[in-house]
Amino acid sequence: MLLNRNIDQPYKYVGTWLVDEWSKIGVKATQKMAPTGPWLDAMRTGNFEVVVEANCNGVVNPVMDTQKYLPHTGYALNGSGAN
Repeated sequence: MLLNRNIDQPYKYVGTWLVDEWSKIGVKATQKMAPTGPWLDAMRTGNFEVVVEANCNGVVNPVMDTQKYLPHTGYALNGSGAN
């Protein structure tokens, strides 16, 4: 199941595209749309299989733009938990 934020741009459209592309290679997936609060809670707790998350900062700032991709031990908001 693909967990997605219940907002059209870019979330819903990207999620719909992903599910369609996965179906072309035999992956059967469904998209669960969630309001922002539950979507954030699921990401914080790791309660998802796959999640759509976008980097939508209003100002180009390489430090801020890349923080969420740092290891979880260095940046707790890395929802993947990867280290």
